[in-house]
Amino acid sequence: MLEEKIPVVSKYALVTGASRGIGSEIAKDLAKEGFHLYLTCRHNGGQLSALAQSLTKQYGVSCF
Repeated sequence: MLEEKIPVVSKYALVTGASRGIGSEIAKDLAKEGFHLYLTCRHNGGQLSALAQSLTKQYGVSCF
């Protein structure tokens, strides 16, 4: 019986300004790498929600 415990590492990132521009592109790149994302923006909540749904569907990551 293997007595060693292998740690499970989950990757999380906080992306500000994620609804458009550079923030959106950074979120996409991180999702491609398997990061679960905390996405924020000051405006454009609809765009942020659409991005979160798209990243979850395409890459299987969680977006909060």
